[in-house]
Amino acid sequence: LTLRAAGGTASVYEQSEATLTVLSQKQGLASVQDLFENHTADVLAKLQTSGGILSPHSSEVHLLSTLLQDAGPVLGSHLDQVIDLVQRALCVENPPETRLEFLTLFGSLLLKARETVDSGDALASHITHLVLETFIPNLIWKAGQTAAALRAAAVSCLLALLHCNCVTSQHVLDIEEALMPQILSGLDDRNPTTRLASLRCLKRMFEVASSKLHVDFLHKLYLDLLKRMDDGSDEIRLVTTKAWISYFKCFPVNYDSQLYEAHLEATFKGLLIHLDDASPSIQDAVLEVLKVAAHVNGKILLAQLERVAHQHRTNTYCDDLRTYILQLS
Repeated sequence: LTLRAAGGTASVYEQSEATLTVLSQKQGLASVQDLFENHTADVLAKLQTSGGILSPHSSEVHLLSTLLQDAGPVLGSHLDQVIDLVQRALCVENPPETRLEFLTLFGSLLLKARETVDSGDALASHITHLVLETFIPNLIWKAGQTAAALRAAAVSCLLALLHCNCVTSQHVLDIEEALMPQILSGLDDRNPTTRLASLRCLKRMFEVASSKLHVDFLHKLYLDLLKRMDDGSDEIRLVTTKAWISYFKCFPVNYDSQLYEAHLEATFKGLLIHLDDASPSIQDAVLEVLKVAAHVNGKILLAQLERVAHQHRTNTYCDDLRTYILQLS
């Protein structure tokens, strides 16, 4: 592992692969994976004894990175130690290069979590702590291109975590208050990658927590979502419409539309502007959003529609939406 961690030519990597195969055979093991099963605990224990700042060029960083890449499902059997070491690597006191490397690496592991860090069904117990203690500090805005790259990597890694099957509505409820300031900041980031990933994180939180989210939480978000409908990227605008659909599905069946009428009017008014968008793809997407929104309160939506329909360049979308709302009633 030390040889692999040191890097080098392709031939060196191939020799290390062959050596691992020979070692597993000499020990009477069925595969190299069994070799990792037998020795990963020792390597992790050795890494845990090292302390201080983790330089991106240190042997500990290279060794941990190589182990995480190669150990596969064995990581899930030693998840407490793995998470501890990943959190140490992502500590904000470490150089940006170290954190960037491990955010990228950890994100790739989370994308195939069942085959790596969640092979032992233990990742769920670490989610809240990971978000609060590791991701949020790396999402805090700082000036500079390096800081921007870190934020993009951190929010992308967070997105991978939120898409793990073990994430529950309770996890979202536990993290949303502390996490939302950073997510909303990410929605306004100059980097479109960060804006897009932040938006997808928000959408995923809507999907997972759904109607368990408090209506006050939902009311605080509509202005930020409306702002993203004016984003310079059509890709982000289209993803925003998907977030809107998930957003409206969070409203409880007993939602008090009369009490919160002003919130709904402002939301519907802002969305109806984009029903007359210059882009047909945006118009189509917004129409689908408003059809979902009609299930929250079709009467208020219809009233807002009638106020602006005459200003639209074509009646097609307004007529379609009007027909849909009337059919609901």
